[in-house]
Amino acid sequence: VLYEDIYFAGFSFLLVFTYTLWQTKSVLIATGSLMMIALTFPVTFFVYFQFFITSGSSSLGMLNGLGVYVILGIGVDDVYVFVHAFEQCASGAASIEVQLGRAFRRAATAMLATTTTTALAFIANFTSSIPVVISFSRFTAVLVVVNYLFAISILPAMVVGIHKYSGQCRAFKTRT
Repeated sequence: VLYEDIYFAGFSFLLVFTYTLWQTKSVLIATGSLMMIALTFPVTFFVYFQFFITSGSSSLGMLNGLGVYVILGIGVDDVYVFVHAFEQCASGAASIEVQLGRAFRRAATAMLATTTTTALAFIANFTSSIPVVISFSRFTAVLVVVNYLFAISILPAMVVGIHKYSGQCRAFKTRT
């Protein structure tokens, strides 16, 4: 990744942060979401190196830097899907546990569908004859799966924690 590209990535994160802040009305959700998305990279690098680099079947190419933009879009979409599901399940929920259970079932299923199709699209490129495309596809497929695992584990915990301790989200202000 070129140094100039870091500015574009930073600007993209800033735009996504601003939009997420506007959508959720929560600094904590916006900040936590972007931190969750950023944390997918060290885990993905570890998995990628363990399975592809050490086996000699792949390398880390410059094209892999585009994964930042791919996962930023997918990751923040997962946040919107979960927060929206949480909002919809607020009415009539007897407790936060019931609300979370309903929202989790709805959001996890939707996120699994998008994650599966996206990961399969990248996996389909494993057969490419172009090494850079193979490397990018492997890296991004792992990135998408790691993001999903974080979205179904960290995101619900973060939303419930914010709900319990600050109530700082539009979804929480609509509850009666």
